[in-house]
Amino acid sequence: NQVDSQSLYMIPLRGVLMEKQNIPSLRPLLFIGCAGVCLALAFLWFFSSLSLAEERLLPVYRVKTQRPAVALTFDAAWGNQDMDQILSVLKEYDASATFFITGDFARSYSQDVRKLFLAGHCVANHSDTHPHINALSQEKALSDTLSCNQILEDLTGERPKLYRGPYGEYNDRLLTMLDEKNMVCIQWDVDSLDWKDLTKDEITRRVVEKAEKGSIVLLHCGARYTAQALPAILSGLKEKGLECVRVDELMFMDNYRILPDGTQESLLTPDEPAQDGRS
Repeated sequence: NQVDSQSLYMIPLRGVLMEKQNIPSLRPLLFIGCAGVCLALAFLWFFSSLSLAEERLLPVYRVKTQRPAVALTFDAAWGNQDMDQILSVLKEYDASATFFITGDFARSYSQDVRKLFLAGHCVANHSDTHPHINALSQEKALSDTLSCNQILEDLTGERPKLYRGPYGEYNDRLLTMLDEKNMVCIQWDVDSLDWKDLTKDEITRRVVEKAEKGSIVLLHCGARYTAQALPAILSGLKEKGLECVRVDELMFMDNYRILPDGTQESLLTPDEPAQDGRS
């Protein structure tokens, strides 16, 4: 029989088409594969983010402790007009505090630095000239920090272990440098906002309501109403069962970690009260 040439050419093509129709579609497999890759990448990103968060350098904002205590801290970079009143009130209430002092303040009011140190309060570094630390090079930040350390050590005989950056500024380079110098950067979790010239009642309410065990409270020497608010602050904290201690008595000086929210936690006995960091 004579076969039509067009039909002859179509026979193989039809066979191929029929075979293709019998091959399962690859689209679902490709979709599943792509979804699996995306899911794996998402998990990798998530756990990498957790690792970075754990490794991120942070200062101490508060301390995880069962000890019913808080740390009052005073930044001293302005005037000394209320220093005697602050020290008198602390003594009356048998309270200890930490003073973050600039080198400029120490040079201008050296007798006040000696006085508060002899009264048993902690003398800490608040920079030498109160610069914006984040705007300084690593070398200048180091020089500024060491200059303040030196003047405070000359006045007290002890090299500071604690540091607080002006304006609350810090960065990874600064925290690494402090660690190399066996120093710890301290922030706060309770801000009195006394530097905004709040009334003594407003300052007192902010501190007493927000403070809890392990809190670090920010106050300032030379602020308008801080010294006037201090008696009510100490009374209010006492009513809450909270003792006022030095930062280095509240915190752990070694064997600790900083949680992502800035809470310091002991690696040894996280549920035990913090030990005296001065020892």
